[in-house]
Amino acid sequence: MVTIRVGENVLFAGEKHLVWVCSVSAILLLILFILYFIWILGKMHREKTVSEKQLRNISYILEVEQTLFDVHIYPEHFVDALQKVAEYLSAELVFIWVAEDCQELKLWCAGNKKHPFLENPVSFPERYPAVYKELKTQGAIVAGSSALKQQFPEEGAQIAGKDIDSLMLFPVQSMESGMAFVIGACNFRDTWESAEPLKQVALSFSMAISHYRVYHTLSRMGRMDSMTGLMNRNSYNEALDSLSREKPESIGCVYMDVNGLHEINNHLGHQAGDEMLRAVADVLCKCFCGEALYRIGGDEFVVLCKNWTKQYLTVGTERARSELKNQGYELSIGISWRSGVYNLEEAVEEAEAAMRRDKQRFYLKGGNERNLRGLNEHLEQMIVEKNDADTFLSVLEPEFKGVYFVDLDSDTVRHIFIPDFFEKILHEEGEIFSKTLMSYAHRYVDEEHLSGFEELCDYERLKNRLESGEMPGFVYKRRDGVSLRIRILKLEADGGEWYRTLWIFTEME
Repeated sequence: MVTIRVGENVLFAGEKHLVWVCSVSAILLLILFILYFIWILGKMHREKTVSEKQLRNISYILEVEQTLFDVHIYPEHFVDALQKVAEYLSAELVFIWVAEDCQELKLWCAGNKKHPFLENPVSFPERYPAVYKELKTQGAIVAGSSALKQQFPEEGAQIAGKDIDSLMLFPVQSMESGMAFVIGACNFRDTWESAEPLKQVALSFSMAISHYRVYHTLSRMGRMDSMTGLMNRNSYNEALDSLSREKPESIGCVYMDVNGLHEINNHLGHQAGDEMLRAVADVLCKCFCGEALYRIGGDEFVVLCKNWTKQYLTVGTERARSELKNQGYELSIGISWRSGVYNLEEAVEEAEAAMRRDKQRFYLKGGNERNLRGLNEHLEQMIVEKNDADTFLSVLEPEFKGVYFVDLDSDTVRHIFIPDFFEKILHEEGEIFSKTLMSYAHRYVDEEHLSGFEELCDYERLKNRLESGEMPGFVYKRRDGVSLRIRILKLEADGGEWYRTLWIFTEME
């Protein structure tokens, strides 16, 4: 056994150094741990801040969309939605400026509605064309007043002069026509580097505005008569309910029926009937300016006049009747006027009953027969003047069994309206009209009327009758019992000499 004895000072010579190293290491580890902990806390704070910002952003978008959900019914929600945008941006003013023609939505804003920037509202492209052009190319503008002056010297100075120190603009896309609206905000408390907040709600505003316009267009279509531009029966029924609740001091009702619409449609075509209805609407608008005008049926019109005197109502009605009569149209009219305590439904029924009596008097006096004679003369005159088959096809109705241009010198024909069987005979007879007419008579007409066709086929005699101003023709009966009338009109040529005739075959009632 060997025992070695070492002094204490030799054995623990490195103790102090080791203690120092361990102490320093512990301190460093503690510092690192503290730094790591601080970093973790910072990261969590940043993530929380981002999450809160995202949640706030999502909440902002959802609030705007929810506010705009029923804006087509409540247009004032446009302002409410813009107010939410203003709160999110901390902006003094947020607005939508319409870039295209839309009278209902010219300018909406939230915030300081008397701000100089909104004075004299016109369409944005018209007000600031250079800024609008930049929006179309760049997609957004975010700038202070000094930057605006540098980028748009003239318009930027105008904008800055209207108490604008910061401005954000973003074009809103219309679903139908591309860029249609500009949404903007100005004078922020916070600093914004991009127009992202406006971009996030641009689609919502675009869809809301589109739905608003479609809804009101359809609403107008449902309440307006597309033919005349007057209000329709739906509006009329709503008006009766509204007036019954409102109870104005007096109410005048003019109930009108247009005489002869069916006959005009039959003789001159539905286009002529439509023209008549539009003419009636135009005259009513002139004679009852500003009053409630309704087309409640095919040929029935009603005017409801609030707080008119009975005399003024009568004068307007007679003026309308006179002006339409000068245009060749007849009205059956009934009037009722009530004041004080009255029943609106009874007033309307009284006017309608008076109109029925007026219509009955019209027929008893032979008004319908006069109309028919006038329509026949108008149709024949139109055919003679126009002398164009394409024009006539739109006005010929089933009672016309044949309409032909016949050249008496060459015995040739150009047909306007021709039955299939007559066209077949025409081809069989080599397109010679007189031979075709006689062949038709021998096949389909009672023998007692053949002589009348033979006279008409004597062209020399026919020319003499036409030159004397006569309108040759006669009534004949076919073997199937149908009676027809044939008439022949002389047509004038450019040189004053005539060489063609118009032959009209009409079924008799």
